[in-house]
Amino acid sequence: MPGAAPEPEKPKGPPLSQTLSKDELYKVVLDAMAGTDCGDCEYPDCDGYTRGIVYEGQTDLGRCAPGGEDTRVKLYEIMLGTKPPAK
Repeated sequence: MPGAAPEPEKPKGPPLSQTLSKDELYKVVLDAMAGTDCGDCEYPDCDGYTRGIVYEGQTDLGRCAPGGEDTRVKLYEIMLGTKPPAK
């Protein structure tokens, strides 16, 4: 139907956060970070933010200012298997 909203993308399977070990997941999440170690996320560096997400349950996946929307999308896909909600 013209003008209809597009169908939401269906998950392709479980997110990586449910299929990888914590240590494997840590590497994948760290690779998704911008790598500037700027501290804008309120962690001392990218390693700290990654550890917060993987090992400590940090759920705010949009804290990486240098990575912006690209990093936010990657983290949502890795951790939740979905696209992030619109800001």
